[in-house]
Amino acid sequence: MSSAIAQRVILVVLGVSLIGMGCKPPAAQPDDATNASSDKLPSTEEALARIYALGGKTNPESPKPSDVVTRVYLANTAATDADLAVLLAFERLSSVDLSGTQVTGEGLATLAKIESLERIVLKDLDIPVAYLADLRSLPRLRHSKPLTQEELSLWRTHPVPPFDQRLVELWLIPDSELTMGEWAMSDDGAVSLRLMAPNKPVAGKEPMVILAELRNNTGEPITVISPFGDRHTAMRVMQISGPNGPLEYTGPYFKYSMGKNFRTSIPPGRAVRGSIELSVASYGGSDKPGQYTIVYPYIFGSHHANTPWGTALWQGEIRSEAITVTRQE
Repeated sequence: MSSAIAQRVILVVLGVSLIGMGCKPPAAQPDDATNASSDKLPSTEEALARIYALGGKTNPESPKPSDVVTRVYLANTAATDADLAVLLAFERLSSVDLSGTQVTGEGLATLAKIESLERIVLKDLDIPVAYLADLRSLPRLRHSKPLTQEELSLWRTHPVPPFDQRLVELWLIPDSELTMGEWAMSDDGAVSLRLMAPNKPVAGKEPMVILAELRNNTGEPITVISPFGDRHTAMRVMQISGPNGPLEYTGPYFKYSMGKNFRTSIPPGRAVRGSIELSVASYGGSDKPGQYTIVYPYIFGSHHANTPWGTALWQGEIRSEAITVTRQE
């Protein structure tokens, strides 16, 4: 994807603490994490004390008051979302390793406040990809080299492969670089769909890159076919109208198969993204300069329902609102 922004990221294990009804929570101990909801930032001394109490490390090690802490290593410690608040004490923090901790997707919102971050390691963690949206505002989390599987492991218990660089790239594209369509809602109100595309004109005979975002409007997780997860169906039902009128899919015709991330779980209030490339070879006449109007009918069909996993997925159809893409000569 020509406008994709490669990033270094890696994700984390869910850690939940339950307090029985009617039971008073225990008093905070000196080495307890700083309250993430507090408006007061921790001091450098407090932050270092908590990191070392967890068994973590810093660079430089045992820094002097005049030293600048640029890296924090909390890998394989008992660090939780609440502990991430101590990282706000380091104004020039560039790298944090949270592999194997108890940090969850909710913790990424704290990391998003540290604008100096260039590298986040969240390896072997169970964070749904939808939470990557919280990292989109970090200006320095951009790298010229593609991610490797060692740098990213988004899924550990979910029924999808552990690595898909494009998913990460899609989430970290700033909204300012996209043409955003309006949301369209399903008949049952459970999910909403919208289309997006890079806002720069498509050059020559380059493919048109289309993104789709599916949002969970309910209070419970929903498992769905990912946007464009069934590429075979999506290519055929896509509605495209160009300078000379409607276009039809002209091939190539390949063996039917689901995409490698064909299904995904969406947390409440969150969304997932997918992308597809519409080549000039696939839609006759789509190579002509001008404006193209694109609509994506998201479909859960009978061929999905008749599979072993079909009954576990949200079932319905949504017709997206149209977006416009411009092709130049």
